[in-house]
Amino acid sequence: MKISDAYYTYGISKRKLAKMIPNISEDQPVKKLYVVTLPILEHGLLEIYEYGKLLHKFYDGYREDITVVGLAPDEESAFLLVEEMIQDVYDATGDKLSVKEFFADGGKKKDASHHTPRS
Repeated sequence: MKISDAYYTYGISKRKLAKMIPNISEDQPVKKLYVVTLPILEHGLLEIYEYGKLLHKFYDGYREDITVVGLAPDEESAFLLVEEMIQDVYDATGDKLSVKEFFADGGKKKDASHHTPRS
């Protein structure tokens, strides 16, 4: 699994991130973590997974191609993170479908913990 240089976080301390990143890079278990990835099979914009599920045998053939672009402690936070990411992609490119290009070009690493849901 690769982690984008421009990954986003939501609600995870820098100290905790420093411990998680090496484990994710080496496909080691991490508790209570949801990841946002670029699409595994080239369909869609972003995908959300409970990190532990990506360590199952089913993903063995895909794991080296998985690119993590966001990290969150729970599913709700991951959805909020995706909302923030898509808005940033649109603001930066004018096209909400340019997610892969946004992260390929370095995007912008951002802690979205300050995000408040829009009503």
